[in-house]
Amino acid sequence: MKISKIKSIKKIKYSGKVYDLVLDKIHLYFASTNPYNKLISNILIHNSNPDIDLDFESGTDEKTLNFLYDKYGKERVVPVVTFGTFSEKGTIKDVVRALGRDTGFDSDIDAITKEMPQTPTWPQPYDTLEKWLTLYPESKECSDRVKNWILDPNNKEVIDLTLKLQGQIRNLGKHAAGIVITPGPVWELMPVNICKGQVVSGFQESGSGKDISSIGGLKLDRLKLETLNVIKDAISYIKERHGEEVALKVENDIKYIHYKHDDNLFAELRLGNNQGIFQFESDGMGLLIKSMRVESLQELVAANALYRPGPMEIKAHEEFVKNKFNPKDRTYASPALAPLLEETNGVLIYQEQLMFIANKLGGLSLGEGDNLRKAMDGASSILKKKLNGDVLSESEEKNKNYKSYQELWSKFINGAKKSGLSDQDVNNIESWLAKYLGYSFNKSHSFSYSVLALRTLYLKHYYPTEFYCALLNHPKTGSGKNAKEKEAKWLMSTIMAAMNKGIEIIHPNRKSKWAWTIIEDKKVAMGYSSINGLGEIAFKELMKFNIGQLTKEEFYAKKWSKFNKRSFEVAVKAGIFDEWSNSRDELIDLKNTKIKDVAQIDLFTGVAGIDNIIKLRKYKVTTDTQKYNEFMEVCNLDLNKIKKIAEIKKGFFEETGRSIEAITNFEDPNSYYYFSLVKIEEKISPKRQIKYYSLVLTDGFGTKTVNMWSNMYDNVKSVLNPGGYYITKFMKQKGFLAFNAASPFRKVG
Repeated sequence: MKISKIKSIKKIKYSGKVYDLVLDKIHLYFASTNPYNKLISNILIHNSNPDIDLDFESGTDEKTLNFLYDKYGKERVVPVVTFGTFSEKGTIKDVVRALGRDTGFDSDIDAITKEMPQTPTWPQPYDTLEKWLTLYPESKECSDRVKNWILDPNNKEVIDLTLKLQGQIRNLGKHAAGIVITPGPVWELMPVNICKGQVVSGFQESGSGKDISSIGGLKLDRLKLETLNVIKDAISYIKERHGEEVALKVENDIKYIHYKHDDNLFAELRLGNNQGIFQFESDGMGLLIKSMRVESLQELVAANALYRPGPMEIKAHEEFVKNKFNPKDRTYASPALAPLLEETNGVLIYQEQLMFIANKLGGLSLGEGDNLRKAMDGASSILKKKLNGDVLSESEEKNKNYKSYQELWSKFINGAKKSGLSDQDVNNIESWLAKYLGYSFNKSHSFSYSVLALRTLYLKHYYPTEFYCALLNHPKTGSGKNAKEKEAKWLMSTIMAAMNKGIEIIHPNRKSKWAWTIIEDKKVAMGYSSINGLGEIAFKELMKFNIGQLTKEEFYAKKWSKFNKRSFEVAVKAGIFDEWSNSRDELIDLKNTKIKDVAQIDLFTGVAGIDNIIKLRKYKVTTDTQKYNEFMEVCNLDLNKIKKIAEIKKGFFEETGRSIEAITNFEDPNSYYYFSLVKIEEKISPKRQIKYYSLVLTDGFGTKTVNMWSNMYDNVKSVLNPGGYYITKFMKQKGFLAFNAASPFRKVG
């Protein structure tokens, strides 16, 4: 079955109304009494169905899928297929292996392809593999080995076959979250495939082509959102600890926060306390929130939509801020736009705004307004060319998006004239809209996510202990080769933010669970999972014997099987049993001592217990330094350093009312940054023969090397020492990070 647009759609009479959708020569019939009439009405307006994204808690895949099966039937709900294709480098290797012969060069193909450029630089700027193979050997970046391989005539067959196979389908897969819901059995609407024993769709949702939706299928993405798990767990902790039911219903959130303006919440964001707040915790978003001085849900929604590459590129966020604080300076392409853009300070931010402009001023339906938006975005380059007065080519004139735009814009012009707009107004609006082509964002999406942000903000402000414990138990994980480093950085930032809220983060103890655990108000302990070498099986045995309630005597009297010697030793190093003794040597010795009955009565003193059994033994007190080193050995999390940095950040905020950032996150030269000095090296500039100093700095997340000229060094050298902590401003000079000599240079620890 060929994928095609709808060729025609009409009503026919046959025991009532029946819609006849014609796709090429294929007729699809839908009765008016069919429960899928909404799908049909949407096709009538849009020629396609929407692509729906729904967020669910992690771990609900089976639950949501079974719900859909029960509601629509398994024959109508199937995963969306994905097609794995032959990639550029992979295809070359596959062809060589399939031919089963030497490549014609004294090196294997794996080594050769490793020297070829990586995406995204390849195939760009060459556009195609064929073009790349022609031009790349002439490039300076091409190694001799790769050049010789490409130009070797013995490899022509490999290259020819690669060009034929590259981009072709190699294998089938299942979309990670996407499913398609069809009006009837899926095989009546489209061909199907079998992937790993399961029926999947025959088409995929690919690029800008809405293959599934164009033939009447409804694509639904079931997305996993850890924030929902954070909210759920925090609410559970609150109920468990306080007996309070925290109902975060959307209506209540909006009514209270938006109209009553709980400024405690927005103050958190305006002051830079955005750690853990869904969609708003990046440094760049923090700067935008500060510049906007966000004070309502409405502005929060706007910030969420503005902090995107498109709007940032055309500086829509700067226009929003300027117009907020200087409302008299706002300008409009037409006065008629003012009431439609009032909530966004005269800036077009949302896709819905363009739809309302088309509807209110041009008389188009909302569906037609959405189609106008899509057509304008699809023909953006052509439209900008036309508005610039350039002559369009024949192919540009025939472009489907441009033709659709012309048709709908003509209708807009007629409606605008009826609304009393002049020709000049219409022309101005058209030129003004062109500025925002492709840059507007879906308001409903931004609104939904902003409500989630407020929920996390509410929990963070009023229940910080429960919030941060839940947040730590759902770490932000990334992908790629730097995933672990990013997760570690997130963890340190989160712990720091929790400490700044007055929450004490402590090492694991006997009250800990597998995950992060609330010990008491404003005190959260690491979980057993953070201890390297102590597995989940050993942990389960500890829980089986209720380790949190055992006395020292009871613990050592137990017969442990899974919690073996190795598990015990790493637990001791992590500090689990420090409350039982000031000597970790004693704890280890007791475990190794074979005692038949630790509850026996001493015949001479009448005192029972381990302490009496080994009373004659003397043990060295474990020093804080030893405890620190052993903890780092098995847990690898420097709580001391994190605490120090948290104290510095908190003290600076209390003193100045300003937040400070980590130096590795440098963005704004007007902000203050903290760092710890690692080392100083004296150097001589080779060109100018001038002495300067190279300082290696760390902020707990990473390191930066920043040069300091002698005149500044002479002013601050008295306070510079490795291990010390400092606060100052930085700037960019010739693309490099540099100290701002005009800024105060403070030692803070």
